Amino acid sequence: MNPDTLLDWFVFGGIIFISLAILTIVISVVSRVLNRRHLLKRHMVLLELTPPSTVAKSPDATRQLFMVVHGLRTSRRVKDKLMRRSAVISFEIVSSRDQGIRYLIQVEQRLAHPLQQAITSYLPDAKVTITEEYLTGKPASVIEFKQTGHYVFPLAAAQSLEQHDPLAYITGAMTKLDNDEQVCFQVVLSPVKLREASILSHRILGNEDMLGKLHNKGLPIIGSLFRLLNNLLFGVTELTGEVYHGTTKQSYQPGSSKDAQFQMQVAKRQRPARTLSAFELELMESMHRKLSQPLFQVSVRALVYGSDEVQNKARLSSFKSALDAFSVPPYQE
Repeated sequence: MNPDTLLDWFVFGGIIFISLAILTIVISVVSRVLNRRHLLKRHMVLLELTPPSTVAKSPDATRQLFMVVHGLRTSRRVKDKLMRRSAVISFEIVSSRDQGIRYLIQVEQRLAHPLQQAITSYLPDAKVTITEEYLTGKPASVIEFKQTGHYVFPLAAAQSLEQHDPLAYITGAMTKLDNDEQVCFQVVLSPVKLREASILSHRILGNEDMLGKLHNKGLPIIGSLFRLLNNLLFGVTELTGEVYHGTTKQSYQPGSSKDAQFQMQVAKRQRPARTLSAFELELMESMHRKLSQPLFQVSVRALVYGSDEVQNKARLSSFKSALDAFSVPPYQE
């Protein structure tokens, strides 16, 4: 082939690659802008939930409720699926001196009825009504809470709601307000389905060293390239050995050969990478249980409306202390 022709093909391929990269970036930016605009222009409904005086529900029943909420993702319109939009629901606890503590849900109008049906199925004695917006134009002190570790590490779970109410400390931080104070605790969630979660689940089942790999929140590309190179090298080693020694198996194998065979089986995911300790086994089981459940992208924040700046900071500090009950040191703090 003529060198000039080969160079022309390389230049043409480079132009195509750069054009596709620019097009991908433009589509991503435009999609984000349109989705942001969609969030601002949605027709929202504010539902007020009045729970019964006593609630005898197990954590499993609550998980079933959120599985139904996660199912709103599958009922999206075709346009929303093409734009990669998902339902965004805000669960809020609002407290003021004159109205006390209220439980509110902010949701799109078209999703209000299915969500109301799910709640009444979960709590038949609960009352769900449409209410007015409670936020005022006054400036608020806001704090947002985030997980310190990778999302695969679970938070502390409430095993028995009869013995411990996980919201008791949060609602306790919203009491004894002044006349001009208003406090809000928001949990904004959106159901998601992550390919990374499936990858992590398979790696846990393979007994891979997840603690070292999850030190950072994302899966590094370098690690994926290393695993690909590892599989390739072991494949070449196996092929070379069969060509040189033949495929006949001997009854005795040196230790180094056994180690090489073990590493090759691990690289091919034919056997677990290692044996877990009792502590690691318990942690991996909790991580796998979390990945097996419906996942949500969640934003947690607290808002305090009040004229006393010092008092506002004290309220926000109370929320920090209340949420420490869900931490699992050193993985989620």
